[in-house]
Amino acid sequence: MKNTCNYFNLKQCQSCTHLNERVNDYIAIKVENLKKEIGDLSEVEVRPAIFLQDPFKSRNKARLVVSGTVSQPILGIPAPEDRWQTNELLDCPLHIDGINEVLPTIKEMIIKYSLTPYDIHKRTGELKYFIAYKSESTGEMYYRFVLRSKEALDRLKKAVGEMMVLNSSLKVVSCNIQPKPMASHEGDEEIFLTENHFVLNKMNDLWLPVSTQSFFQVTSQIAEKLYYEVQQHITDSERVLDLFCGVGGFSFHVASKSQSVVGVELSSIAIECANYACELNNSNNTQFVAEDAFTYLRNQKGQYNTIIVNPPRRGLGEDVVRLIQDLSPERIFYSSCNPKTFQSDRNLLKGYRLKWIRPFDMFPYSSHLEVLGEFEKIS
Repeated sequence: MKNTCNYFNLKQCQSCTHLNERVNDYIAIKVENLKKEIGDLSEVEVRPAIFLQDPFKSRNKARLVVSGTVSQPILGIPAPEDRWQTNELLDCPLHIDGINEVLPTIKEMIIKYSLTPYDIHKRTGELKYFIAYKSESTGEMYYRFVLRSKEALDRLKKAVGEMMVLNSSLKVVSCNIQPKPMASHEGDEEIFLTENHFVLNKMNDLWLPVSTQSFFQVTSQIAEKLYYEVQQHITDSERVLDLFCGVGGFSFHVASKSQSVVGVELSSIAIECANYACELNNSNNTQFVAEDAFTYLRNQKGQYNTIIVNPPRRGLGEDVVRLIQDLSPERIFYSSCNPKTFQSDRNLLKGYRLKWIRPFDMFPYSSHLEVLGEFEKIS
């Protein structure tokens, strides 16, 4: 099935590089590219890719650049032909219902409360980005405003009540302070403007609360299948370590079939979400630690027989791989958003063989493809 997008046809947005191709055709192309990046798969089972036949209305988050002027703000993306220019993007067909509908009201708030858009050339203005997230399962939403400084904070606080009246699904509003003159989506300081800090989300009948700072997959329908894939391989006797666990997506999916699960994540707000999820899911065999993966592993001994890793794009790296090998788990489930670092870590994992992989199309129509693989210890 082919979909159309006016932004793409007018060359205002070219993010969906495979939009004019049949879904099955571009998935086949991406899988072939994935195989080339991973290398020798002669003794590896390549399972069929998981993807959506109709990807429109599947993305749960919008991250938009704010530019223009306070009287004529623009919410959009860098123009393909000039990254210093912003093309307005108010009706992206990938967004799930409810996200595009609120964007005109955000423009109204920018004008009414003088939230001056940031000018990247002059390095003046305040509002850099606007992010909106909506849970497909509960319909709850959060707004996140990325500001250069706290100059507009009081005005933004005054706007919160009106935003919540205009959008009854809105549960969380936060402000992130990003003072650096660079294309960074967030800074270190997060200020919540609502009492509630979490949006409730359910996946495969498990609660996974998310917050504005915590990582969460943008295509929930694919993420559900990713978590379920690992869940099917877990047995009651296993002691599981989940590294880079985020809000606990893998952790809670394997908890019901495991002896125990420990999730480790550097982000303290993600661990807050995971601990809250323990209560919501009545999970008594899971615990979460807010710590760097390397630091945590350095103080561990061989008490886990299964390790799940879901690292950022840079991969695990030599030091973390070495500490995982020291724990000598029977198997490792590796979920990767970057096949190149997946392959480099594969080369580092001495004493383990890659048993199978499965591609997941987490960003439909793009050239991006995620991969999940199981490594087993060589006897």
